[in-house]
Amino acid sequence: MADGCREALIVWNVFLIDGYHRLSICLENGLPFKTTTPEVELEDELDAKIWIARNQFGRRNLTDFQKSVLALDLEKLLKEKAEKSSLKNLQQFNNQGPTEYALVHTRNKTNAEKRRDSVDGQLSAIAGVSDHQIRRTRKILEKASPEDIAKLKSKEKTSRRKICSLKFE
Repeated sequence: MADGCREALIVWNVFLIDGYHRLSICLENGLPFKTTTPEVELEDELDAKIWIARNQFGRRNLTDFQKSVLALDLEKLLKEKAEKSSLKNLQQFNNQGPTEYALVHTRNKTNAEKRRDSVDGQLSAIAGVSDHQIRRTRKILEKASPEDIAKLKSKEKTSRRKICSLKFE
């Protein structure tokens, strides 16, 4: 309270995209606050959602499960963005007319490179967890009960052994 709001709230267009708790504390206590915009340019609401998802990884005290859930949520947004970009690129390509392509020789990737470049590998790098954790979390979200998932998300450890001991194919 003595220091006030030390970090600016981040706003994109008219939407608050970071600082909900800081804003509520400031409003409840009559504290002044500053706002700023994201350091990167966001084209649309989908870009803003991706920025918000990526920003969540900076939160302290996230469990590996919570990080993995965030990564899988980010995956959905990135897929949506890729589909949108692919459609846009296809429309541009169709308007270009014939194009010639040079054949380029490429070497085969090592298993480590394949794993790193896989979707799970990229998500694990963003989340700071192993690709095994991403796959395991995906299975848990598919097969565990909503109650057990809620407990894991809330850091409750009582059901963790039960969930992690489930045999997944």
